[in-house]
This record gives sequence, C-alpha cells and structure tokens, in this order.
Amino acid sequence: MKSVSLVKFASVVLAALVLSGCEPKPADIQKWKAEGNTSKLIKALKDSRQFIRLDAIAALEELKAEKAVAPLGALIKDPDVVVVHKSLAALATIGTLQLNPICCRLSRLIQIPPD
Repeated sequence: MKSVSLVKFASVVLAALVLSGCEPKPADIQKWKAEGNTSKLIKALKDSRQFIRLDAIAALEELKAEKAVAPLGALIKDPDVVVVHKSLAALATIGTLQLNPICCRLSRLIQIPPD
C-alpha cells in the first residue's frame, strides 16, 4: 500500500515538473533576446502572465523586430491596458509600413467625439 502512494506522489511531482517547464521565465526572454530569437519572443506574447508578455514586448521593441508587427498589433485587443500601451509604444519604436493595417484597426476602436 505504501509503495502505491509513493508511486502516485512521484507521478504528481513529475507531472508538475514537466508542466512548469513549459512556461517561459524572464531569463528565457532575456536569452531569446540575446540570441535574436524573435519566433520564441513572439510566442511569448500569448503567455497568460502579464510580466512575460511585457518582457517579450520590450525585447521585441529593443530588437526592432519587424516580424513582430502583426503579433504586437494583435495585442491592442489585450484585456490588460498596460500590455496594450506597451505594445503600441513598441510598434511606434519599430516603425514600419506594416503598421498601416494596424493603424486602421486602431482608428476603428477609438471613438473621437465630434467638435
């Protein structure tokens, strides 16, 4: 009986270790930035944790990653206003003609009151 509960415990611990290894950490973001690995940084934009998304945005901004324009533009619909603000700032820093469709989407989201 004791060996069965030990096996169950070991299984739970192993599953927890495997699952926790799937989420990026701030050190991963810094490593990917140093390597110029924009693909992994772009993937990190979809992380559920705000601090990871913000770190990924900052890294892509610093790299001026034009490949990230569309994924950063998609963040204008993020429920977190800080993420939205930082992604817009990153887009402004990257500055490319690819921004035109994003600006059109953004203008539809903003309601400007008449004079």
